[in-house]
Amino acid sequence: ALRRKRVLRNRIIAGGVLLAFIILIILLIVIISNASKRKEEPVETTEETTEEVTKAPLEGFTVLLDAGHGFNDFGAQCEVNGSWEKEYTISVILMLRDKLENLGASVLLTHDGKSYTKETEILEQAEKLKITEKYPELQLDTEEDDNLDKYERVALANIWHETKGFDLFLSLHFDSSQYEDESGMSVYYCEDNPHVSELGSLAVKLCSSVKSSGLHDNTFTYRTAYDDSYVVVKYCDYPAILIEGGYLTNESDTEKIADDEWQEKFAAQLAVALADYFS
Repeated sequence: ALRRKRVLRNRIIAGGVLLAFIILIILLIVIISNASKRKEEPVETTEETTEEVTKAPLEGFTVLLDAGHGFNDFGAQCEVNGSWEKEYTISVILMLRDKLENLGASVLLTHDGKSYTKETEILEQAEKLKITEKYPELQLDTEEDDNLDKYERVALANIWHETKGFDLFLSLHFDSSQYEDESGMSVYYCEDNPHVSELGSLAVKLCSSVKSSGLHDNTFTYRTAYDDSYVVVKYCDYPAILIEGGYLTNESDTEKIADDEWQEKFAAQLAVALADYFS
């Protein structure tokens, strides 16, 4: 009887061990199965982690564009068709504005060819911000003359640099000369500007961009130079540059300047240069 009890007890112990082993195996299978399911389930993410962020090249960049001349200031006359410089500067500037905005830039205009800030307002703001004290050479008055002259433009630019802020002032013109064979693009800036080194690099970049585009043949020249005679880039301490896009007194230059397609491509190359430099 004692022997039977011992055998029964051993069988119970062995059965318990076997049951425990089976339970352990089942638990391991469940754990492995759950872990496998978790790996297969997609990870929930927010839009912030999954959405590809594409920053525009000129996002955060602000430029003040100035179409040279305008209103009752006609500028140089085109030798090809008798039209005037002011027509081409505003046309290209508006194209350039659109291209820069498409690249993410914020664009200000000294005028849009239809309206401009009046002389009285410019003088009032310039005096309030002490710009006339800083630059007493600015010849500002309150006479309404249907025009935005060079002194009013640079005063307005100084006002907006103080009140709105911008990274670059760019004025566009087309040149003229008493010599019909004079041709080419020029980019001017002031030697006394505190950003003169950067402006020199930018001037080269602008010329290189237009040159590489094939808009002109090899006889078209490219120049960058200091020039303190341009009022709009002289009386300021922000980065300021003036472009002469070609000669309206040169037949080859003016045929291109008068062409809408050329204007579009020229504006595009200026935008490319600005994006390359400031992005």
